[in-house]
Amino acid sequence: MKNIKPSELICLAIHNLEVIESKPEKYKVNMSDWHKPMIAMIANSKCEVCLAGALIAITLHAPIDQHLTPIDFPKIKNLLYAINEFRMGRINRGLDCMGIQNNPIKNTCNIKRYEENPRKFKKQMLKLANKLQKNGL
Repeated sequence: MKNIKPSELICLAIHNLEVIESKPEKYKVNMSDWHKPMIAMIANSKCEVCLAGALIAITLHAPIDQHLTPIDFPKIKNLLYAINEFRMGRINRGLDCMGIQNNPIKNTCNIKRYEENPRKFKKQMLKLANKLQKNGL
């Protein structure tokens, strides 16, 4: 995953988010928490995850009962930080996290907050991924 393009990373994160959404008995989307069990040490507790946390949970197969942040994944922590920047529309900061300089794209874009409209959030994130992909990113 280390050599993934930004557009691919966003698509992967959105796919993981949709998997999370399909498991409401296990997960709750909360863009303020990376990967955080709601009540530690209690059986059948849900885990709160943000967009990057969805990647931690699904792609990285993190145990649902562990509180995890990008620091716990040193080899890809910058990718997780990039996802967080992209979800807030901060394109340049996300690309910087991935070590990409001199990008041809406007440095910010408006992304609807997930809490306000999950469907629109995902649509806008995929639109951003498409824009990045068209620019070779």
